[in-house]
Amino acid sequence: MILAPENGKNLYKTLVEFGYAEYGSALEMLAASKRAKSSKLKIGYINHAHDEYRHSALIFQVLDNEIKK
Repeated sequence: MILAPENGKNLYKTLVEFGYAEYGSALEMLAASKRAKSSKLKIGYINHAHDEYRHSALIFQVLDNEIKK
């Protein structure tokens, strides 16, 4: 399911959903890193998790800026 605001409506809801999706992906990557046998794969999962957390933080910062407007 692709979440996008319809004609400018529900922008905040869309941002929240995207932020939670990115955060959830980070948690999934960390869980995958714990199960991985290969050190190289573990590092890859952890790096991916870090990137997902960064995405989540950026989205929530945009949401915070929008709410303050």
